[in-house]
Amino acid sequence: MNVFRHLYVLVALAAILVSGCGRPHGQPSKDSEVLAPNEVLEFGTLYAENCAGCHGAGGLVGSALALANPVYLGIPDDAAVRKVIAKGVREPRCRPSQ
Repeated sequence: MNVFRHLYVLVALAAILVSGCGRPHGQPSKDSEVLAPNEVLEFGTLYAENCAGCHGAGGLVGSALALANPVYLGIPDDAAVRKVIAKGVREPRCRPSQ
């Protein structure tokens, strides 16, 4: 009877040790890595992560001007608009309300 108890403890200890061998503790999984904005290929994800905070979820209602606002679109030239879309704004002028 004592032999079975020791065998049970050894099997339990071995199971615990083997279960922790999948990946080193603290190593991030591939899903947890954040992509740089220039590596994101889907527009919806790129917009949600970088633009929606100021321009709103649909680009219409937010703390910044709507992206389709004709007055706003009339101020900068096409090159400036393309540059902002491609590279973003380094220091956002809009700040989330606290």
